[in-house]
Amino acid sequence: MLRRLLLPLFLTAALAACTVPDASVAGEKAASEVAQTGADAAARPDPTDWRIDGDTSWVHVRVYRSGRLARFGHNHVVSSHSLAGWVRPTPRIEDTRFEVTLPLASMVVDDAAARALEGAEFSAPVPDSDRAATRANMLGPDLLNAGRYPMIRVRSIAVRGGPDAAVATTSIALAGATVEVGFPIEVSRSASALTVRGEVSVTHEQLGLTPYSALLGALRVRDDIGLRFELTATPFQEDMTL
Repeated sequence: MLRRLLLPLFLTAALAACTVPDASVAGEKAASEVAQTGADAAARPDPTDWRIDGDTSWVHVRVYRSGRLARFGHNHVVSSHSLAGWVRPTPRIEDTRFEVTLPLASMVVDDAAARALEGAEFSAPVPDSDRAATRANMLGPDLLNAGRYPMIRVRSIAVRGGPDAAVATTSIALAGATVEVGFPIEVSRSASALTVRGEVSVTHEQLGLTPYSALLGALRVRDDIGLRFELTATPFQEDMTL
């Protein structure tokens, strides 16, 4: 459904309609990484940084059906529990920096537990064949192009506000493009863990994406995308490899 997401943190994820694509991305190798621009250039990890815990961090992307034939489609939840990266916690939240990566291969379409968490709009069952077709479209060359750009990367530009109501401005690189997106976050910290939560609605246009459309628009993706995430970071040990 998305021409290029997730997350939000994130991110951005994306979803194609339940139609089998013309070409599969299975077995494709990554041809290039997303280019780093000056706006993306966050500092690399150092011993003061904390590692994002992939076992406890997650992102959900909610995508909605629309159009005259919407009853033949489904609302979908795309999720991942394979986030990686680092956070640089500081006494002043304005000085906080972070980088998060999401491998597109980790994205799951309509995991039962994720759908249950996202409420009544996602209570209807989705056939396995539709889930598989949706994922193939999502990762295909006309959408996220995961064969060539296998990673979504989110880097901080600025963080403003207090821990309970901060706003993070980020650079999001996906499918060979980079966009700037701001979203609200809530930060809590203990001696051994830092947790960042957020939920926001964004549009395809904000993310530089084109909503999926079929049958002359009779079956299409709604413009708004819901993002919900929770990131947990813990102090790095001796291994600094991301």
